[in-house]
Amino acid sequence: MKEKNTTSRGNEKLHEVIKNIPPGSNILMCFGEIDCRVHLLKQSLDQKRKIEYVVDECVERYFNVIKNVKNNFNVMIWAVVPSTPSEKVIDARFPHFGTNIERNYVTKIFNKKLENLCMKNNITYITLFNKLINIDGTTNKKYFGDNVHLSQNAMPIAIQEIQKTSGIKINLFPKPLSLMPMEIQKGFFIIKTTLITMFNKIFIKIKSLIKYLIKKIVN
Repeated sequence: MKEKNTTSRGNEKLHEVIKNIPPGSNILMCFGEIDCRVHLLKQSLDQKRKIEYVVDECVERYFNVIKNVKNNFNVMIWAVVPSTPSEKVIDARFPHFGTNIERNYVTKIFNKKLENLCMKNNITYITLFNKLINIDGTTNKKYFGDNVHLSQNAMPIAIQEIQKTSGIKINLFPKPLSLMPMEIQKGFFIIKTTLITMFNKIFIKIKSLIKYLIKKIVN
């Protein structure tokens, strides 16, 4: 979603998505995770430039698009979450560069730059970053479903921050469960997502076993 006519065509894809959304709608924009996880630190070393300068340029490019979208929508910004706690690449689809501490440092300055620009342009800024890291600055993996994506354990925190920052009311459950205090809703939600995750894992294992058995029989 940077400049037009880039290899990824991010800008064009964004506008293709939002063209059918009614003007004045709330739009929550999320970007920069892969930059903080891989590209920015690597570019800083390759270009022999301070990471702060590289981050500033990246955020400024993104923000030019944000300001353009803001002309027609109520834009809210979702800050980058902490980076994978893993120090080695486990899944080739989700590479990373540097240590967990280094990546989280890059994420921190990326988010700070983003927050400052949001304040100057009267744009709602939502962040979970400080709630998802340990005291030593490493990532708290209990909130992650894999090495990149947040798990459902982070959902109650996310909803709480969205409500607090934007004023938009969100419930974890439909009525009448939504009438319960949020802390009780959180408890039920964690139980629910834990069970769903457990059953999904069992289903995947059974599916793999069936495929294996069919392959054995066919061969």
